Amino acid sequence: MTGFKDDDDVPSSPEPHSTAYLGTHSTEDLPAPQADSTTWKGHGSSHAKITFEQADRNPSTWDAYPRHRSPPPNYNEEASGWTGTAGIIGDDFEAWNTTSMEQMEEEQNEKFWWNASNRRALKPLGPGMLPVLAVSQIHDDTHELLKVSVTYPELHHSVQDETPSHPPPTPDEVRRASLHQNSYYCAKCNSWVIIQKTKAHKPPIYPSYKDHCPDLHFPLSRSTRKEDECNSIMPSTYSKAHHYHLYEDSIPSTSIQPPFQREPWESLAPPPRRLFTQDVPEGSNFWSTSTTVMLEMDSKSSSPDILPGVDYLDLYACCQCSTNFYVTRRPIPGVVSARLIADLTRERYSNARSHIPVTLALEFIVRIVEKTLWQKSRPIKYESEAFRINFGTDAQALQIWEQLGFTIDREQKLLVPPSLEEIEARSRLLRGWMELSAYTADYLRHHANAVATRLKDNIMIHKLWVKVNSASDELADNWGSHPNQIPRGMIEAPHPPNDVIFHQLGMTQSSYSPWLLHFAYKQQIKCDITHLPQHFGALVKLVDEVLASLKRDENLVTDDLRELVALERSKGRWTTSEYDAALDVLQLGEDSPLMLSIFEIDAIFLEQAYKSQLNETWRPSIPGLDNWNND
Repeated sequence: MTGFKDDDDVPSSPEPHSTAYLGTHSTEDLPAPQADSTTWKGHGSSHAKITFEQADRNPSTWDAYPRHRSPPPNYNEEASGWTGTAGIIGDDFEAWNTTSMEQMEEEQNEKFWWNASNRRALKPLGPGMLPVLAVSQIHDDTHELLKVSVTYPELHHSVQDETPSHPPPTPDEVRRASLHQNSYYCAKCNSWVIIQKTKAHKPPIYPSYKDHCPDLHFPLSRSTRKEDECNSIMPSTYSKAHHYHLYEDSIPSTSIQPPFQREPWESLAPPPRRLFTQDVPEGSNFWSTSTTVMLEMDSKSSSPDILPGVDYLDLYACCQCSTNFYVTRRPIPGVVSARLIADLTRERYSNARSHIPVTLALEFIVRIVEKTLWQKSRPIKYESEAFRINFGTDAQALQIWEQLGFTIDREQKLLVPPSLEEIEARSRLLRGWMELSAYTADYLRHHANAVATRLKDNIMIHKLWVKVNSASDELADNWGSHPNQIPRGMIEAPHPPNDVIFHQLGMTQSSYSPWLLHFAYKQQIKCDITHLPQHFGALVKLVDEVLASLKRDENLVTDDLRELVALERSKGRWTTSEYDAALDVLQLGEDSPLMLSIFEIDAIFLEQAYKSQLNETWRPSIPGLDNWNND
């Protein structure tokens, strides 16, 4: 942290008479050295100012190498080969390019993490998430996502002369009534979430997002690693779990396969938020970097490549393999307001304190809509006895029919069905039928006792042509968060205030295990070396305090974790709280006696402050020599 230590740590030229070696990282982001700069020869104290002479570069040669990386040492383009470094990189340049270079960069990162120029050159990805935390972010984790399947209704006419007043929906229309083939239904909020898994090495991020996002530079090995290497059963190894990075509002829904765009009758898709760069405030800690935040976009800040009416999905990309997920940031609402369905459910349940009236009301809606779509479309008297018994008398609940496309004739007390000759009205009613059928099926699934009671009392149960199944296991398996992949239960009673510490390392309390914490820390500092003090602080906090305080028969802190902390300490790692404590000891800060921050002093002043405090702490306790230091 205080500079290079003598000659051993100095990145000198690989050949005695060559120009100064620039390292393995690009200097495109660094300020050009001054013409009168003196080349540093590797001598002097740790406070010596270091400058490098700029080496000659052939632009055509550099184009052959990956972006943000310099040619490895001793590679001679004209000689078409390596010169004297076979022991370092071997004979396979491609293998060295994707593996050894990343290893070298990782070592450089760990050694010079505090160097802003080094970080700018390598462009680290930033913090990531392990699968369990990532899955909890895609939707409210207290809601259950459902996979919906539809069978084409086979309805029989109860009256001989009752013929449909319009062509009934075709099987293809019923199939297309679903939002998207990779969409999942949430009954609690009557909405849909698109979750699409892909293997695209280059996700279809729209151009202006790429221009503003500095964290899109994935390792070269991402394209060569297989998903199985990130998805094996834990805890067979520390390095076999997905590590997802989130890029919000980056994927246009029209670019996924198959493309998705809302129907004309649906609410307009919200515009994507835009990336804005926040510069580091003056006086910030030296490990701080410019950050990007997502802000709502207005008409002035909109980019030409933003398509109106298109949903922009979040991208979750694993940095270790080519696994990507495209996820809707906001659930796409259903035809009927979730509030109206919840009000109807609450009102019907409160009257009899039973789930049976709720199921009758829901099935009544589904049955009427089915008759409207596949049989004769006719007005409904909403003040009739049959309507009141099945649906109730709540005037507010009538808005459900209005949102389905029915017209409320308050003079005649009728619900007039929409004209199904119109494509939009037909599509809207079909989607509403599917959603309300799915909601009803899920309600019956959770209240099986009501079904049993109705069968016992010979109350007819309407046949539903829509089935729902929990998608939890399917999604968990796809994301790599299934309990068979990442076990649960070591922390039996998670303490919510500790969530922020676990989330710092991209994991959750429920999925904690010693080997997963080890992996989470190593992966986080690899991708987000900039915030090493925060990540190391979270590790120390967990090992020394949080986990140690939990009383369990099984030890939550293993020797392996203690060794990891000790190893990091041996590398000179420290936490943000230790950094603040050091400033307090040296009396540096706006409220300190010196009234100087660390950014207002130089290295010599810092050294004198340390020596001064060191003298203050050493006092002899020999009688008669109390004033020895002042003599």
